[in-house]
Amino acid sequence: LKVNLTGAFLCSLKVLPGMISRGRGSIINVASIYGQQGESDLAAYCASKAGLIGFTRALAVEVGHHGVRVNAVCPGMVDSPLMQLAIEQIAEKTGQDEEELLAGMIGRSPKGRSLTPGEVASAISWFASDEASGLNGEAIVLDEDDQDRVERADERKRQQQKELKDVLHRPDSTSSATASGATKPKNIKIPPVKGIVVFDENF
Repeated sequence: LKVNLTGAFLCSLKVLPGMISRGRGSIINVASIYGQQGESDLAAYCASKAGLIGFTRALAVEVGHHGVRVNAVCPGMVDSPLMQLAIEQIAEKTGQDEEELLAGMIGRSPKGRSLTPGEVASAISWFASDEASGLNGEAIVLDEDDQDRVERADERKRQQQKELKDVLHRPDSTSSATASGATKPKNIKIPPVKGIVVFDENF
C-alpha cells in the first residue's frame, strides 16, 4: 500500500503544481488487472491497485479542468522480477511448486504468455502522447484476454446487483416501500450481522 498507492499519491502531489501552472500535463499510473478483479493470495496487492485506480479516476476529475490528464494502465502478468518474486512468495505460503504456479497463471491467458515490459512501456508512451489527448480518468486493461475476464466479471457483478435489488424491493420485503406508498412495518428489528453492512435508502 505504501509503494503502490501512497507512493503514487506523493508523486502526483509533487508534479501537479508545475503541470497546473503550465495548463497541461499527463499522469499515467501503473495499476493492474488485479485492481479490477480479485486473486487468491494477493489480497493486499489487489487492494493497493484497486485503490490506485480509484485515485486515478478521482484525481482526473479534480485536475481535468486545468488541462491535466490522469489515466492508468492495467497490465496482467508481466515477465519481470516482480512477477517472479510474487510467485516465490505464493509458493512459500501455499507450498505449491513455483513452476506449476507459473504454468497455471500463464495458462489462464489464451495467448499462453505474459506481457513484456516493452509492451507496457509502449502503452504508457501512447497514453502520454497527443494521440490520447481525449482520454482522462481511464483505467485501460492492456491484454485483450484479461479485458475479456474483466468484462465477464463486470457482467456477473451487474447480474448479482440486479438480483439483490429485486430481493430488496419485493412487495413483501421489509427493506422497501410498496408501490402504493406503504412503508416498512414498524417494530421490526433487523439483527446486526458482524462484518456486514448494508446501505439502503429505505433503512
